[in-house]
Amino acid sequence: MSTGWAIVAAAAAVALAGTVRTWILAFSVPYGHPPQSACPNCRTAVIPPERMGLLGWLPPNGRCRTCTSRIGPPPGTVEAVLAAAAGTLVHTTTTPAATPVLVCLAAAGVTLAFVDLAARRLPDPFTTVSFATAAVVVLLQMLTGGGWSQGLRAAAAAGITGGCYLLLTLIANGGLGDVKLGLTTGLLLGAHSWTAVLIGGLVSVLITAVIGSTLRAAGRRKPGDDIAHGPSMLAGVVIALVTLT
Repeated sequence: MSTGWAIVAAAAAVALAGTVRTWILAFSVPYGHPPQSACPNCRTAVIPPERMGLLGWLPPNGRCRTCTSRIGPPPGTVEAVLAAAAGTLVHTTTTPAATPVLVCLAAAGVTLAFVDLAARRLPDPFTTVSFATAAVVVLLQMLTGGGWSQGLRAAAAAGITGGCYLLLTLIANGGLGDVKLGLTTGLLLGAHSWTAVLIGGLVSVLITAVIGSTLRAAGRRKPGDDIAHGPSMLAGVVIALVTLT
């Protein structure tokens, strides 16, 4: 779509940054632990426990109001990634009606990326929301000219991508987060084309491989250490769509 729509989407996504920061803080905990609502350093409550960040807000400086220690991603990073993700997704779509849904998808995806980087996990609430919003986007595309063939291709791509990640999970004894996110990335890429599925998959693997090799060469990663693949999967979607648009 036009650059104007992309700018509007980017601005809307940035407006959600404070809430997205609360989600990142709440779910950046080890697998099996409940979401956190307090500063990890001074234990001051920074998120209303009864809402767990659903409507909360954290300042863009990424610091606790009480002890001023950093409690989230570096300043400006969430805003920048949200703007880039939402703006790119909207710019590459041909369905104006999907704009609000794509902004929500960007918010969920950015949350997943930062949580995976911080805690090596992809929380179920956000993989579920990501898949649901992606499904709505594909449905809107089908109803505005894509037809059943687009929907069937998207569903097939989601199944193949999810199946590949499930196989890798069984072999490597990993978690199911990548499998669930793979359904979403496959759905979005498949709605575009099989070429997008191929590019997105290859790019995500390449990004993770390069990051892993770089960290190992720098002595910051040992053989067998987990590495966050979720951000690479999401980056692969964006890069594939931009490349083919």
